[in-house]
Amino acid sequence: MDSAEQVRALADGRIDVGFDRIVIDDPQIRHALMREEALAVAVPADDPALAADMPLTLAEIAERPLLVYPRNPRPSYADLVLRAFEVHGAHPANVIEVRELQTALVMVAARSGCCIVPESVRRLARPDIGFVAVAEPVRVPLILRARRHDVSPLFLTMLETYDALYRDWGWAVSPELAAWRDELRR
Repeated sequence: MDSAEQVRALADGRIDVGFDRIVIDDPQIRHALMREEALAVAVPADDPALAADMPLTLAEIAERPLLVYPRNPRPSYADLVLRAFEVHGAHPANVIEVRELQTALVMVAARSGCCIVPESVRRLARPDIGFVAVAEPVRVPLILRARRHDVSPLFLTMLETYDALYRDWGWAVSPELAAWRDELRR
């Protein structure tokens, strides 16, 4: 589901939680930052940037065709990426909007451009693409959303599971997520 569909499905009770990169204001929905992720650039497997093993600046990335996703609806992750360029004074000359991440990665493999992705996308380990770090300290949020007044034991169990996983992985639990969990424990 895209962001707007998730919010509607939560409000209608069709789903219990959603995960996203952007906040959509709705009085029935509550958001909590789970973590922030660094960005990486997906490039074809034979791209010289991989051999150089050096981060690429946003200005260097802006010189290449840039694939962003999703094309619709907006606002979306694509807007977070484009905003990062703007904040750092870089202006991609050739932006290609695609529907979803998998489409962007296929186009990267076909040498149609590069794509800025959250660091976790590296785990896909595709042999036809590689990943290079972004030089600037740009991060994107991972947000959990649920109905504002959901107090179900199952939802609390889910939050406690994330708390345990994050500790195991050495990640800090965000104050928002910890506060939400603590409210449900009372």
